[in-house]
Amino acid sequence: KISEEAKNFVTSCLQQSCWDRPSVLEALQHPWIQRLADTSPSGAMFTSFMLNLRRFYRTSLIEMYVANMLAAKFRREDMHDFLLRCRELDKHRTGFFTASDLKHVLTMLGHGSVSEAISQRFLRAFRHPGDSYIDYIALLDSIYLRQRRIFEEDFWRHFQRVCQDSGRSAN
Repeated sequence: KISEEAKNFVTSCLQQSCWDRPSVLEALQHPWIQRLADTSPSGAMFTSFMLNLRRFYRTSLIEMYVANMLAAKFRREDMHDFLLRCRELDKHRTGFFTASDLKHVLTMLGHGSVSEAISQRFLRAFRHPGDSYIDYIALLDSIYLRQRRIFEEDFWRHFQRVCQDSGRSAN
């Protein structure tokens, strides 16, 4: 599982504007970095940090890919079924499960091609020890937000077409 502190640190470092990013000194004072330094053997912190950062990156790519692929495919009922299957696998009710669990749920729901793509594009390509833990509630939120964006884009394209057509017929 990737801690909220780790996510907070990475997110703060990935801000688009350099003014919004922490300075090197601020980054070194971040609670996650401090805890990492306190628990790592001398000289091992950088290796541990890079491994965690790569794992976080791989997880974010998986979540983004799956959300983009499923936004056009999922209906409301599919989202509900997805959530139920995720909760069945999440025995401890943490809100997280592994990328392997995600692949299993996708295959059970008839999205084997998305499941296989996760293996080919991310798990084999980014071979880092440890599994990627997926926040499935955040993934569902992401799917929903992408669906809204797709709807709005389609709506505005249709609206513009109607306006253009009505402008032609008025001439």
